Amino acid sequence: MTIHKLTLVAIAVCMLGGPAALSGQSPMRLFVDTPLPNATVTVPLHVSGWAADLNSTTGPGVDAVEIWAFPAGGAPPIYVGPAALGRSRPDVAAAVGPQFGTSGFSFGGAALPPGAYSLHVFARRAATGVFEIAVSIPIVQPKITLSDLACAPAQVPTWSGAVWTCVDLPAGGAGQIGPTGPQGPAGPTGPAGADGSTGPAGSIGPVGVTGPTGPQGPAGPTGPAGATGATGPTGATGLTGATGPTGATGPEGPTGPIGATGATGPEGPTGPIGATGAIGPAGATGATGPAGATGPTGATGATGPAGSAGVWGDGSAGALVIDGSNNNWVTAPPAVAQSANLQFTSVTVNSGVTWTVPHGLTIKVTGTFSLQSSAVLAVQPSGVSAGISTRGAFGYEGGLAPAAATAARILTPVFGGGAGASHNIGNAASGGGALVIRAQGGITIGTSASITAHGANASPSTPNGGWGGGGGGVIVLASQGNIVNNGTIAGNGGTGGNGVSNSCGGGGGGGGIVHLLSANAGAVGGTITVNGGGGGATVGTADNEDGYGGGGSGGRGGQGGGCFLAPVGPAGAGVAGRVIRTIIDPATIFS
Repeated sequence: MTIHKLTLVAIAVCMLGGPAALSGQSPMRLFVDTPLPNATVTVPLHVSGWAADLNSTTGPGVDAVEIWAFPAGGAPPIYVGPAALGRSRPDVAAAVGPQFGTSGFSFGGAALPPGAYSLHVFARRAATGVFEIAVSIPIVQPKITLSDLACAPAQVPTWSGAVWTCVDLPAGGAGQIGPTGPQGPAGPTGPAGADGSTGPAGSIGPVGVTGPTGPQGPAGPTGPAGATGATGPTGATGLTGATGPTGATGPEGPTGPIGATGATGPEGPTGPIGATGAIGPAGATGATGPAGATGPTGATGATGPAGSAGVWGDGSAGALVIDGSNNNWVTAPPAVAQSANLQFTSVTVNSGVTWTVPHGLTIKVTGTFSLQSSAVLAVQPSGVSAGISTRGAFGYEGGLAPAAATAARILTPVFGGGAGASHNIGNAASGGGALVIRAQGGITIGTSASITAHGANASPSTPNGGWGGGGGGVIVLASQGNIVNNGTIAGNGGTGGNGVSNSCGGGGGGGGIVHLLSANAGAVGGTITVNGGGGGATVGTADNEDGYGGGGSGGRGGQGGGCFLAPVGPAGAGVAGRVIRTIIDPATIFS
């Protein structure tokens, strides 16, 4: 398997097995437990660790781990292989969450030629399909001799011309072990190898035990007397002395003035109850009491048959005529475009007028829909999502198309064609938009008139390869009357962007979907196209950057050109989409 540089959004180098991430805000984590940095590795090479997307709620969130070895001398990198995923890591689960209990990975079995390498481990985020994190570990692979190998019972040592490796025996299994051959003559002593690099400093040893206390020295001379201290606080008051004897009673004084009147005393007890008086006349009748509680609701009746208003609308928006004053529903939408009521009695687009509408409209008509001669109904692209593609374009891979049965069931599409891949989502070529027209009385496309929902063409990119083209859009036309096409219905994929300065072009977008539903759907003529977009051109011949994949829709998006590793391959065109003709009364399948 080849990893293209363009699929690796960023590489963060983590030394000594720590985590590597794109930025301080990235949820991606990648740890390599073995080998340790600057380790001298054995044969076969073993690599293990764990990788996780901390935003994932249902598992580790990583669907691939790839390993490469980059020689220290600058020689081309060596693809070591993919790691096995799903290894149990209860320590990771305890630290960051139970869904990461199987975030471990491991690899074993490769033998590298002797030398120093930088081992690069890449992890792909399942949510984006992009290798978003990497770890780099320096290692040394010593020269492997025959005595270094420990082959399995079904393997034999084999000299490849550069290194000893273990090779599996043929399927028939191992034969009996033959007698040991005579020992060959000793070979000449090889030249002394270069001095190895100085190993890391060892850890600091423990502190030694404390020695015995020495004998006490002689007493020093008495120092001078210190200054007099401050006066202390006053002491507590002493106890009160005993009371002296009472003196003799003095003569009686004069009578004082009369004091003020005292307060009124408390009320006396209540007297006995008097005799009962005569009964008075009857009072007026009181008001009526509140109504009793409502009884239980009766059983729900059977659902009546569906009315046609749900399919063709109720015509409450009246007749719609599109001319030069109300034809831009994207950047200058008229009041009817902003009313959310697209239920008309009839729709007429005047000759020569171009009616531009946004992605995602469903137009219902109780009467006829008429696109007069040379008129154009143009659906804007749907944006940069994967659209109806079952897997969005990423890296140099084009987006995938839905199966035929799935495509036929897209009757009221929420999404259009898928966007092309790009290095930056803001530069991606949008997929074609989606449009549904349900006209009970019939649909007519006049001479030289057209309905279009094309995917956007992609742009070149510097210094990267060309972006992928957008997938074609989705057009659904349904009527109880006839569908007459004297013009064109088209949902083509966009072209891939050209390469720039020794880089490859992007893949073309896949063709879209045109679905006709009426009693005469099989006989509708005119021009109907869902072509795939062409691939972008390769510029230069040096190995540099791959192109990006085209967006998928009714057809698969084209693969981006391969320029990173020789031989250079051209960008692929998008695959044609689908024209679906369903002979039916649409009222039986639309709601």
